[in-house]
Amino acid sequence: MSIGTRIKKSRLNSGQTQKEMAGKLNVSPQAFSAWERDGSKPTGASLTKLAELLLVDREWLLFGDEVSDLNKITSVKEGVKYVKFYCDISASAGCGFENSHTNIEYYPIPELVFNMQKNKKKIYCISCVGNSMEPVFHHGSVLAVNPEEKSIYDGRVYVIRCSDVLRVKILRKTSNGIVIKSYNNDYPDELINPKSIDFEVVGNVFWFSSTLNN
Repeated sequence: MSIGTRIKKSRLNSGQTQKEMAGKLNVSPQAFSAWERDGSKPTGASLTKLAELLLVDREWLLFGDEVSDLNKITSVKEGVKYVKFYCDISASAGCGFENSHTNIEYYPIPELVFNMQKNKKKIYCISCVGNSMEPVFHHGSVLAVNPEEKSIYDGRVYVIRCSDVLRVKILRKTSNGIVIKSYNNDYPDELINPKSIDFEVVGNVFWFSSTLNN
């Protein structure tokens, strides 16, 4: 995680805009934006004041610690929990989407929702592409996935893998196989036999955000 990412995530968690932070630091919004984009770095008094405003350590803000980055950012504000966000991996809400990269950042989800999950250590977020799950999941929505919850309960939403393609769908068990459903009525139901194809339930989608934080 770069210094720009640490600044941005900490600012978002504090509920402040770039313009508000720039005003408190007596710098231009363009200069503050450059810090978050790693175009430049805060130094001296600006760095010290920035750390104070974000309620984080100056040294951590400057140098980071890959092991403790998650806990440091989470401690800024109660009520949210940061989990791994695989920002280069998407589940298709359409006809299929291949994935090959694993660029990792962190994404905040409500701590209350997080704590309701039985197995929390492996929870992560990915994004959704396509429109088959509209109007609930829009293109670009962020999905929180629990890979320890793979048992199919009728009507729940899951990330599934068909060969090398990840999809997000509603699942329902029948005597003839598994019915794959979409929220968007333009997409017909699919009936598959999981024993005859390369199929896997990746995990249960237990929370989502309509858009990726900017």
